[in-house]
Amino acid sequence: EGTCPDPGQLIDEYRSREVVQTALSELPDRLETVLRQYHEGGLKLREIGELLGVSEARVCQLRKRAYDALKIRLAQEPRISPSWRSAATATAPLAAVDKAA
Repeated sequence: EGTCPDPGQLIDEYRSREVVQTALSELPDRLETVLRQYHEGGLKLREIGELLGVSEARVCQLRKRAYDALKIRLAQEPRISPSWRSAATATAPLAAVDKAA
């Protein structure tokens, strides 16, 4: 006996994915590459480092910057759940993240 998912919940999930994909594409290229290769490509930090020509430690730093930038961007997004937005905290101004990449 299965249950049907709540249509509103499905719409919210779809919107959230769309917003995250848009936010990813707005990151500086290097930060976007790190997150896409890590999450979508399944590469390890070392492998991403080889691809970018940097150390594994540097990839770890770039990944953190990318997460911070996404957190800032998504906290400003009205289509994201209000409970998530209020839980998100900004750790660095987005302009600083752009310059550091």
